[in-house]
Amino acid sequence: MKTQLLVVLGLCSIAGMAQHQQQQTSKAVSREALVEQDAGNEHNAIPFRKSPNNNSVNSSISVIDIGNAGNAYTCGFGGKTYLWYEPGINSLTFSHRADPAVTPSAPGSGYILFDMSQDGGVTWSNNLGNLYDPTLHSPLSNNARYPQSAIYNPSGNTDPGNAYLVYCVPTLTTTNGGSWGGIGYGVQSLDTTQTATQHEDSTAAPYYHGIPDGFHAVANGGPLFSIAHSSDFSNTTNPYTGNLNLLKFTFNTGTSDVDLTRSSLPHTVSVGLDTANILPVETKIAFAPNGTTGWISIIGHTSFTLESDSAYYLTFYKTTDGGATWGSAIDVPISTLPNIDDSLGTGLTKFTTAFEHDIAVDKNGNPHVFVAVGGSNNSWSILNGPGFWGLFDITTNDGGTTWMANLVAKPQTFRGNFGQGSNAIAEDSRPHIATTADGSKLFYVWFDTDTLTFGSGVENLFPDVNMRGYDIDNDLWTAPRPHPVYGTPSYNFTAGSSADGSVTFGNVSYYVIESAGTYCVPVSYQYVPDIADLLAPTQMKYIDGLCFSDSDFTNSIEDKQNNVFALGNSYPNPFTENTTLPLELMQSTKVSLSITNMMGQVVRVQEIGKLPAGSHGINVSRGELTNGIYFCNIQAGGFVVTRKLVVQ
Repeated sequence: MKTQLLVVLGLCSIAGMAQHQQQQTSKAVSREALVEQDAGNEHNAIPFRKSPNNNSVNSSISVIDIGNAGNAYTCGFGGKTYLWYEPGINSLTFSHRADPAVTPSAPGSGYILFDMSQDGGVTWSNNLGNLYDPTLHSPLSNNARYPQSAIYNPSGNTDPGNAYLVYCVPTLTTTNGGSWGGIGYGVQSLDTTQTATQHEDSTAAPYYHGIPDGFHAVANGGPLFSIAHSSDFSNTTNPYTGNLNLLKFTFNTGTSDVDLTRSSLPHTVSVGLDTANILPVETKIAFAPNGTTGWISIIGHTSFTLESDSAYYLTFYKTTDGGATWGSAIDVPISTLPNIDDSLGTGLTKFTTAFEHDIAVDKNGNPHVFVAVGGSNNSWSILNGPGFWGLFDITTNDGGTTWMANLVAKPQTFRGNFGQGSNAIAEDSRPHIATTADGSKLFYVWFDTDTLTFGSGVENLFPDVNMRGYDIDNDLWTAPRPHPVYGTPSYNFTAGSSADGSVTFGNVSYYVIESAGTYCVPVSYQYVPDIADLLAPTQMKYIDGLCFSDSDFTNSIEDKQNNVFALGNSYPNPFTENTTLPLELMQSTKVSLSITNMMGQVVRVQEIGKLPAGSHGINVSRGELTNGIYFCNIQAGGFVVTRKLVVQ
């Protein structure tokens, strides 16, 4: 069944920077509608999928068909917890709506199915279930949407057959013309011998549910948490009450089911110049590996003293007792964070988050939020022209007393407008964070259209998987890799593969697959054959082979936080004739190069000149260099970073 969106176009007053306004949505949508128009250059969804170049070059990854859905709305409206990897049993699950043409036992898209792998994503069993059957609930046809799920694995268990998928779905009273307010939930044994349990909770305010944005399974057999807010501010029966709705699912070994505990978390929001902005924009939840320290993160606006009108920022709530109690609100206004404008180089003083984020909690119990940040345009909007925004890790090293912002990347595109008319969906970069089970390494994933392949000035309609990793223990980041097709510095992992330009509506597991110093990030996506038609059946896909190794963590925190540039390792290395150093400039600056030998003698000096902000490849030729080890020093903006070169 289709989900309708009320679309309003507004013209930005600054040329080349799109304005994104939060608009009131129709009854069928419990999420903000954000649409864009570049000044003088509107981009519309095109009625075909543009073919990428060289789409068989990258063989390092494989793409596996998993389940099916009746239309594109299963994974629409930003990333959620559809995909979950459980390290203790090397198993993955993915929940989704049904495609009646493929699964006659689920004769409508309001049914929920799941896909499962018990070998780390190599092989899959698909379209299993039903997890949720709308005809079993009263009133009949409480159709489910946006299914979130995770794996409950008893502490110490290593047998997938003893684990369970736990799901949570928002429901409609009838079809798209009905109203939100119900939550369907239950469990499914991973050995599939037990029929899924199915429950419906439609408790009235103050527990009006809306659509959950976040879902998380606490490690070592802990409970599962879902966080939601009532998003339909036009609904006079169930408006936003100033409370977040926290759902806690505790596994009951006696019934092999979950018990639901509801609680309200008071969270006040501000009414600004645009009186429609009276809601939290998005909420997420995650816990540390110890299972006791957890964080809720919220995009919104709570105080005009902290931040002026029309700019979003982050608010956090912290628990140290496994979610039994939560502390007071911790507001983190973006404009006050150090390094924001030093990293972007815009000269602006007022900044805002965009509208999507993700959260992970590291081994030390500190939260990391991955979110787009850019200049505020005073209309609950973000300036998203090239260089005016970036994806940042907003974090703290002291449990929430002081906060910092680390620039992770500057994507090439901001948003893709999929579909047409009332069926359109505006999808941004869908930032995600994945982590190792011990919380020592974090992996930042976003979905961006490669302008080298699809041209400049395009929307984010043809996304690839982009990734970067951070090693907390050693303060090291992964550097850009050579582009799989063009060889230039890049964070793109799927260019040149069968997924090239096709990773639409992507989602990422909270945990990564770890083995002997290798870290593979589970990513799924919903392949949309016609990006102008979101009502056609879609194929879900899983990407195998999106991996880092310990040797990829080479950029020191100092390299990255010099706010001028990041330098990767040369490729190839060793080399015989030429090698390339991936260089990412956070701002336009002069760049120079010097090479020293093992005795510290300078053997080459080269002025490269002033380069614009962005990604560059610094070519180093063998020239007069004889076989041996050298050190290449790149200097820019008062900082010097050194990389070892081996000539053979």
